[in-house]
Amino acid sequence: GVSLAMVAKAMGLKCFVAMPDDAALEKSVLVEALGAKVERVRPVSIAHRDHFVNVARRKANDAVAEHGKGYGYFADQFENLANFQ
Repeated sequence: GVSLAMVAKAMGLKCFVAMPDDAALEKSVLVEALGAKVERVRPVSIAHRDHFVNVARRKANDAVAEHGKGYGYFADQFENLANFQ
């Protein structure tokens, strides 16, 4: 979330970050200070629709549906192969 918020700010883009509400408050404060909108959600199973990963995916898809291609991007940090390189 911090890296995405930094890049979005540098590029003049909007950034939305979903994170569990048991994550450090300092992290969400930092991400918000970088200009991102943060939604803290209760920790639930990854299979639950309200898991923070699923919330982020849904928000990105909603942005594309509402505004068109290029208006939403789901980074998928835990499954994105670029994170393992």
